[in-house]
Amino acid sequence: MPVNVIIIGCGGHGRVIADIIKRSGDTVIGFLDDFNNSGEIYGYKILGKVKDCEKFKNKAAFIIGIGDNKIRKKIYENHPNIGYYTAIDKSAVISESAQIGAGTCIMPNAVVNSSSRIGIQCIINSAACVEHDNVLEGFVHISPNASLGGSVHVGEGTHVGISAAVKNNVSICGSCIIGAGAVIIRNIDKPGTYVGVPVHRLERKCDMRILVIAPHADDEVIGAGGLISRYVDEGHEVYVCIVTRGTEPLFDKAFMDKLRRETLESHSLLGVKKTFFLEFPSVMLENEKRYIVNGKIFDVIKEVDPVEVYIPHIGDMQKDHQIVAEASMVALRPKYESSLKRIYAYETLSETGWNIPNVQNEFIPDVYVDISNYIDAKISAMKKYESQLSDFPAARSIQAMEALAKYRGANVNMNAAEAFMLIRETK
Repeated sequence: MPVNVIIIGCGGHGRVIADIIKRSGDTVIGFLDDFNNSGEIYGYKILGKVKDCEKFKNKAAFIIGIGDNKIRKKIYENHPNIGYYTAIDKSAVISESAQIGAGTCIMPNAVVNSSSRIGIQCIINSAACVEHDNVLEGFVHISPNASLGGSVHVGEGTHVGISAAVKNNVSICGSCIIGAGAVIIRNIDKPGTYVGVPVHRLERKCDMRILVIAPHADDEVIGAGGLISRYVDEGHEVYVCIVTRGTEPLFDKAFMDKLRRETLESHSLLGVKKTFFLEFPSVMLENEKRYIVNGKIFDVIKEVDPVEVYIPHIGDMQKDHQIVAEASMVALRPKYESSLKRIYAYETLSETGWNIPNVQNEFIPDVYVDISNYIDAKISAMKKYESQLSDFPAARSIQAMEALAKYRGANVNMNAAEAFMLIRETK
């Protein structure tokens, strides 16, 4: 009996998968896509956004038709139990002893030979060859005409480029990008981008060091989570400074320990290079000596030597936000040798816009950062802050964050954006 399938992602890769499903005799009933969520494409209905998969999970199987390994993984992590379809083209040659993980797509004329194990949500692209006894972990992409010799191991999230060749018995760690036409003859045990014959690792130059200063854990993700993800993806180093921590008797120690774990998990997901915890008491910052607060923030700035710094808006309702903004500006005075070029203020839902309305308190953005490709990363990072989230219409809810990103994006004709106020720039 034919299987009904919904494809997540209506780009080129998704449309190729639609052809494979059709040739197999199963039925594509439509697409889900966050940026093209109505009408038709390629003769199929667009049924809604990615999150709508939960509404259809009892009516169809799903396959993620997106070539980017990171995006595929994020969607899977957000929706692990919707029932994933494995697409195998009729022209592919698959050994009876091979194991293929759920959600994997094997394209036309691909080969998967004896005893190979392919993980979940992988892509074996057109005419790629996976020889005997290979192990591919989840979310791997083997590009067209790439060849893997026998007993090769490929770690999670690695992308092997077009026509690349991997010698037998070689192991490639996770989170690598192997360039087109590259030849791998030795093990690769460090994540990164590898090109050439034989391959060598491209050492990405860190063009900028970015520092985000947050009064409380989660402010940094609410205000700049998309920017953090984008900057990390572009090869920059991002540092975060969390100024306060809740203390007893106002805050339960077990709760604060949980929040610390959530912070580190969120920052790991975003790729933050280092997190500084200054441990000043939350909601009691006004009782601390100003010169000590200023000095601790200055020590972080001196260590990082950032090119850009992001601080809370001085007009926020919460007193800790105001004090951190003032202390940051003291520490960032232009009286020392530094790499600093720009200072921005970010907005924090549930604090920005809630103070007494006047010229100083109003957040008036003049810089917008396109996070259309990073809103999912921002939301995933915020979901790690389980203890801080509430249900909509609470300001600190996933829906409110998504709405603000869309609103800020609509201000400047983008799908999603984060807004900032430029405080100072030197050229």
